[in-house]
Amino acid sequence: AAKMGGGGGGGGDQGGGGDGGGQKNPDEWKIRLLQLLGGSDHEVEAAKEDPKRAKALPVSDLDVLLDNSSCDKFVLRCVENELPPNLIHCLRLLRVLELQHAHTAVAMKQRAGGDESSTVTDSISTMATSKVSKLLCMLCTDPSVGEQLRPHLFGLLALSGASYPPSGVHVASAASDVILAFSENCLSASLVWFLHDRKMIVHMTDDVKELCGMTDVSSPSSVTLCLYGQAAEAAGLWVVALRTVVKLVVLSCQHQCLELLRDFDAAGGYHVLCYGIANAGPKHIPKLLELVTTLVCCKTDTSSSRRPPLDATDGSVEMSQADGTVASELSMQAMPSSQEDLEDARLATNPNAFEIVEDLMVRSVPLLSAYVEANDGQRPSLASNDNLRELASFSIDTARDILCNPDSDDTEREGVEAFDLASELLVTTLQLYSDHAKNYSIIESRYNILSQYLIAFSTFSDVSVKVMILKTLEYVCTGLSDSNSAKPLSVLSEIFFSLCKCLLVEQKVDEEGDDGGIGNKVHDSFTLDIELLMGTLVKLLQFDESVSHVMVEGGLLVDKIDDFLQLVLDSPYIQDASINEIDGVRDPPSSTEVDGVFSAVCNILRLVVRTGAISRSSLSRHGTEIGAPANEGHEDLEKNLNLLLCTGIKDLGEKSMQSALSVFEAKLTSRHDESLKDDMGCIIDLLDYFAEMTGRSCGVSPAGDAVESAPAVRRKRDRPWREGGKIDASDLDREREGDSVSLPLSLLERESEVLNMLRSVLESNESAQDAFRISGGFECMIRVMLCLDGVLDDDVDMLAHGRAIADSEDKDDAEEAEEDDSGVGAMAKAVQSLIASILALLCAATEPSRNQKNFMGALVESSAAVDSLHAFSEDDRIAGTPASVNRMYLRHRGLYIALASAISETGILKSPRHALLVINHALKFMEPTLGIPVPGEAEERKLSGDSGKNDSSGFIRNPDAVRLILGLAVRLPDTDEEMRDLSKTACKEIIRLCAMDKCGTSLSQIASSGLISSLTNPNEFAPYLEDVSHHLYALFVLLMRRLASFTMTYMDFVALLRCIAGPMLRDDNGESKSDDLKTKRIRLPVISFSVRTNTT
Repeated sequence: AAKMGGGGGGGGDQGGGGDGGGQKNPDEWKIRLLQLLGGSDHEVEAAKEDPKRAKALPVSDLDVLLDNSSCDKFVLRCVENELPPNLIHCLRLLRVLELQHAHTAVAMKQRAGGDESSTVTDSISTMATSKVSKLLCMLCTDPSVGEQLRPHLFGLLALSGASYPPSGVHVASAASDVILAFSENCLSASLVWFLHDRKMIVHMTDDVKELCGMTDVSSPSSVTLCLYGQAAEAAGLWVVALRTVVKLVVLSCQHQCLELLRDFDAAGGYHVLCYGIANAGPKHIPKLLELVTTLVCCKTDTSSSRRPPLDATDGSVEMSQADGTVASELSMQAMPSSQEDLEDARLATNPNAFEIVEDLMVRSVPLLSAYVEANDGQRPSLASNDNLRELASFSIDTARDILCNPDSDDTEREGVEAFDLASELLVTTLQLYSDHAKNYSIIESRYNILSQYLIAFSTFSDVSVKVMILKTLEYVCTGLSDSNSAKPLSVLSEIFFSLCKCLLVEQKVDEEGDDGGIGNKVHDSFTLDIELLMGTLVKLLQFDESVSHVMVEGGLLVDKIDDFLQLVLDSPYIQDASINEIDGVRDPPSSTEVDGVFSAVCNILRLVVRTGAISRSSLSRHGTEIGAPANEGHEDLEKNLNLLLCTGIKDLGEKSMQSALSVFEAKLTSRHDESLKDDMGCIIDLLDYFAEMTGRSCGVSPAGDAVESAPAVRRKRDRPWREGGKIDASDLDREREGDSVSLPLSLLERESEVLNMLRSVLESNESAQDAFRISGGFECMIRVMLCLDGVLDDDVDMLAHGRAIADSEDKDDAEEAEEDDSGVGAMAKAVQSLIASILALLCAATEPSRNQKNFMGALVESSAAVDSLHAFSEDDRIAGTPASVNRMYLRHRGLYIALASAISETGILKSPRHALLVINHALKFMEPTLGIPVPGEAEERKLSGDSGKNDSSGFIRNPDAVRLILGLAVRLPDTDEEMRDLSKTACKEIIRLCAMDKCGTSLSQIASSGLISSLTNPNEFAPYLEDVSHHLYALFVLLMRRLASFTMTYMDFVALLRCIAGPMLRDDNGESKSDDLKTKRIRLPVISFSVRTNTT
């Protein structure tokens, strides 16, 4: 070690003499230095290739030291012989060696007449420098080395930012490693103050400025020999120099002293680092951005920054040296524990350094660059909602300009690097947010980094950058539990709705034919942006319901819904719809250009309303427009939202319709207050609208009256089979008078979709069952069917099919005709589907959502008591579930019979095939396992062993639905034997359920449902018990006998006695000239007086 120290010092002196020309051989010191440090690179490489040279190569003193570095008190002996300072001299000499070697090569090139700029010089000291750095870094792990190096720190620190030839870059890297090792282990408060007093950080920063080309070179003669500017950046010298000074400053702050950090800031260090990142190549940008993170996490929360007493420090050092121990306690006194250090080392305690990222964003983010240029250097502000709206509009305009002018201002040449820098900045921000849970709140509250990226979302042409922005937002909202994400979510909502509104406007321009090429490009780009934003919003809303409340509080619905509604109403599709509705029936379009935007908005609204964020109770906590009462503003919001959804269902494409229905379903499912009735009333009004449209085609109004402006059609008075009358075959061939308006099938399909949505709601929300009844939902179902009065009377497909089957004498011809069309026309299919949807909805309204299987037992016990009521009132709702109240409502209001009559008036029962399907729908409404086999299915069931009656429990779900089945059976046309057989089969199915072996199940249910009163009621089925000639008379008598023999209340007995005694007591004196049996009947006055009339 002593020889190494002396040799190193001698080498330094010889180096100085060599420069002055005092030695006979100026290169002798270089040879001795390289031999002392292990030889030149050429000698080492030659020794590796030739074993003989390897044996002849002497072992260097430095190799001996490295081999014995694990010996006891190795560091102490090296310090005693002043090895660390001499190793620093060696590093400085190696730099001089490389400079002279490069100068010699250039001079030789000049003498040879070559181009000196193309001179390539190989390094000669790479191995020697590596060994010196390794040994010096190992020595610097002991804090006692720090004080010994105090006089030599200026020379050491100057090596990191000094100029180097291309062959000497490795010396800068080695010096940087030594400085970092010294900073991590040897720094103390005393040394920090020493560096501050000598202004070393200022000098290092000035050297970096010169190296980066920010200032003029102090030695112009070295410009041609050394690397500066972009040449130094390409060689990695920028990274080496900036990394050294930044980490030295950061590590100095761990000693409760911020002087070096202040020196770095005062010397323009932040600006230098920003300049380096902005002008560095893509290879070095990530490394430089790591330095920003290091600066941001620099410890600035020290309690004191006072200069320590020098005598205490010196005494500690002398004690450690005299004792011969490692004085590691010196620098660790002020250091926190390892666990605290790991926790706090990543905390952003120096957020001022993040101004570097903010400055770089202005250069790399297109929106910020355009805004600063347009506003004379002023940066955007997100302080208020008005500023946010203006900035969102400016962002959309900027994105449109970029898409329309991709080649302007050399964007194509510089765009790639700019967007790469923006992406790297975002990655750095995400890394910083993920390092510590509090970093997001510290950084975002001051600089709004994430919010600015979101507002500039559409201005980025690289989709990967957009995805990274959204991933960062998702992490902030889901990965940081205590983060305040209100502003980023508000920005996301604003830019999302701004894009949607812009897309509607752009589409309107394209429709008018203004430069469709550019418009299509903007449309495609904005559509992709909407999809990306929508996907993120959906994820966030599904993950955390509180996100929806944050979005509502940020003004998502108050202003956005109104603006979006107005744009939708102003679209050409809605304007055309309004014109067409004045003239007649409008066929809703299957698709429109605005379906994508409308669906995207509805997808977000569906998740927001599902959480109840816009319910009346939650909205009462938030303000509305200035000067408007709170409740009034909220009612307007609900009204506009419902109007927007209804517009999409009525006038836009199928995709918009489905999305709007999903929002309505979410609202109706999640609500249980008064607002549920308002929403249900809106749906009922929507169904009435569709009923009115269909009524215009059929010449009827929702109330059943004739429409004067509609074409002349057959009314109820022209239909002799109404009210149970017989059907004449000539009625089926009667033609309508005048021109008829064709009924669009899409209207019926949309009605069915609305009904299916309601069914899903009633199945999951019992409160909605009450709201449906109170809002007149059951009566609306009757109106929907009444407006289809006679729609199938002249269905060509049904008539042709029926005649083909009837007129075919050959069995093979009949089968061929049946297979040809199966009696199913397009309109008949639509009506059939509508009937199925109505019955499914009624089933959901009369089935408890909590337990559909076990509810029947309780209903059997309570039906008799409830049936004793003479009138239905709303107070009965308290006595049972909404489903049981709905059943009583349907029974006492006679709505089953009304629905059967309305179905028959459509004309669908004239076809045997469709009549059978309707009867099966009614049977399944009563009990899903019931049904009459369709021709062709009976044989398949026999082969499969399925009898078709799987009601093994014996109970039926809704015994009141017997009235609907019987009502349809008596209204089937009796024009041919097939229709009469079908009506009889339906009645026999009911009678089968009333067999004595089912006295504990279905018979008890049907008897307790008050069917005897319906059978004896003159307004329901009593006429068929009086008409002996009717083909269902015997079956009705049999049904009455089974029910009466099982159980019968007092009221049922009185009604039955009146029904039976009436026909027996007739006036046969001939005084009555009428043949009507009703006029000949003699009423029993005592019985009539003792029975109270049911007013319902």
